[in-house]
Amino acid sequence: MMRTAEVAIEHVLAGLLALCAFALPFLPFTSLAAGLSDAKGMAAILGTAYLFGVVFDKAADTVLAPVEQWLRLQTADRILKNGTSGLEKDPFPQDALEYCLRSASDGRMDWMESLRSRIRTSRGLGVLGLPACLGIALHLFPENLSGTTAWTDSVMWPHASVLVNLLLIIGAIRLSAIKKHVLPKTANLYTDVAAREKQLKKAWIKMCVGIFPFALMLISSAITIGIFAISAERQPAALLCVAGVSISLLALWTWSKITRTYLRFISFNLTQYDCKIADRASVVRDKSGSDQIPQ
Repeated sequence: MMRTAEVAIEHVLAGLLALCAFALPFLPFTSLAAGLSDAKGMAAILGTAYLFGVVFDKAADTVLAPVEQWLRLQTADRILKNGTSGLEKDPFPQDALEYCLRSASDGRMDWMESLRSRIRTSRGLGVLGLPACLGIALHLFPENLSGTTAWTDSVMWPHASVLVNLLLIIGAIRLSAIKKHVLPKTANLYTDVAAREKQLKKAWIKMCVGIFPFALMLISSAITIGIFAISAERQPAALLCVAGVSISLLALWTWSKITRTYLRFISFNLTQYDCKIADRASVVRDKSGSDQIPQ
């Protein structure tokens, strides 16, 4: 029950960021203020945020999937170099290891879920934090671009960047579905060191291609809110712009560090715990070489 509540809260937070990033810039200030002052309006906002959060949490996961898979490949490469796997087909069967950990009763399961929760939170903030700050700035300080406080008189080109950001997220999701840009599975890594190094170099290039739309989104948002920071006549607007860049970069760094910690924790199960995954009958291997746990 507690984990379900935690996931729901994470979805609401991701949804609020998504609403700030892609809906708030197009809402008049008066209509939002009226909604926040009413209990029914607040409930409607939170409900909408939850629905948006379910979608955009998955979108954020897909956007950063190339980087996550690259970190997973690095973990598998380290295991192969150390010779600590003991498995022939897959040096780092993450799904199987997680499946084994879910039956642990010594606190490992709670620690794993704690790491996963922090990964989801930092991932959503890293992907949506900067666009959300851009949306808040466009909503609160339209006069910084137009010289007037009237929302309808504001210059609309910054609002076009909001739509560009949304299209870039969709582009990143679409790119992840193209087979030639998908990084290899850990089960497909070569055992030969020289061949594996070449394979990892190609995987790194694919990773860079995969996150290119996301990088463009960050650059687009940074340039737009940079104009706010330069032209802002109010100090809060400039502070909001600087905070957006700082929070997003810090969240992405945090996500990468926690993800590395999580993968190390999972891989530790290979040698330290009696998981017996080599003889597991509950894991079915598909044609792509990935591990799947039957439902």
